[in-house]
Amino acid sequence: MITRKDVDLVEKAIEQMKDRIIKLVTESIHAQLYGKALECLECLREGCVKEEEAEVFNLFVKEVKRMYEGKRRDDLWKEMMKKGVGLITEDESINGATEEDAKAFMGEGSSTDGDKS
Repeated sequence: MITRKDVDLVEKAIEQMKDRIIKLVTESIHAQLYGKALECLECLREGCVKEEEAEVFNLFVKEVKRMYEGKRRDDLWKEMMKKGVGLITEDESINGATEEDAKAFMGEGSSTDGDKS
């Protein structure tokens, strides 16, 4: 029962962080809040590796890419690429993406939605 409570807290924390990241980007005037959003994204990535929630993070970061790459907030996507904030790989976590998918994901203008996240 205690384990279940921990899982619920992790899921809740991840959802709150995802919502906060999107809110920071949406409310940012130009790139004003991108630094904070990227810090949150990096912390979320680190936490998802630690909690073995790679699949959740990878789905979210794919959604961020779809929402911003080549669009109004493309500069956020470019900053993510510059900082190397991409998919969590199998080397980092059990449910991580393949190295090939991770590299393709970060490739300019290419998106992969392979079976693994």
